[in-house]
Amino acid sequence: MLGSFTPENLKQLSEREKSVEQLEKLGNIWIGPDIAIEKPVIINPNQLTQGVNIIVNKKDFPAIDITKGGLGSLSWSVRSFFAQTGVEISFHNSNVSDDMLKDINSSKNTLIPVDLKNYGQRPVEVSGNVMRFFWANDSKRLRGAELLNKVKSGEFVVDGVEGEDWFLGGYNEEDKFTTTGKGSDKGLCIVVRLKPEKLYIPHTSEPIKKDNTKSTRENLLGLLQPIPKGVNANFEIGETPRIKLGPNIVGVINLGVNEKNQKHIN
Repeated sequence: MLGSFTPENLKQLSEREKSVEQLEKLGNIWIGPDIAIEKPVIINPNQLTQGVNIIVNKKDFPAIDITKGGLGSLSWSVRSFFAQTGVEISFHNSNVSDDMLKDINSSKNTLIPVDLKNYGQRPVEVSGNVMRFFWANDSKRLRGAELLNKVKSGEFVVDGVEGEDWFLGGYNEEDKFTTTGKGSDKGLCIVVRLKPEKLYIPHTSEPIKKDNTKSTRENLLGLLQPIPKGVNANFEIGETPRIKLGPNIVGVINLGVNEKNQKHIN
């Protein structure tokens, strides 16, 4: 062991640095295809299920060296239907064995484990396409004057009233800039406020099952309901103002946890 790093740690660090160099050559963003779960599994409310297999192949990853370090450079997103029913998927590159890596690099369908957590009030049957990997070049993220110009030019549009429904945010949580005021070229992000109305999926013992003949919106239409007064839901759905991006802009939604351990979108 070298200091606090093992030889394996150093190996993965080197692999990760190489993968970033390879990914940057692919452009500003890479988005992979949908990835399916091996077989349906029911996740009960507030349940964490570990070691659930997804099916991957070399085509599901970018054209880089597929190594543990390389996989550690990637992010992933949960398909919209499952995310809105409260399901979160966690991927740990440390759980990918050398044999799995060998099979992936040989273009074989390979089972790799992920963890599933249901933050919702109702059981969910997780099946079919559940996630995808992606990579975004953070060094090319819109910031400062470049972000301001995209907003002013109409390439980045947020419905609503500036200063109320949305504003330019900075390094600190209290930073709040307007597009015409002082410090507007220091904005690092667009902060949007959720609409006051919140939705949830009420508890029943019957698992939610996705109907693949319907769109995500159609599937959710009969599930999401306004939260009754006095009901404290574990998982709420809030709606942002409508956001319109130009053809050369890609948005990434990041999940976070607030002080009450509730999931929210940054």
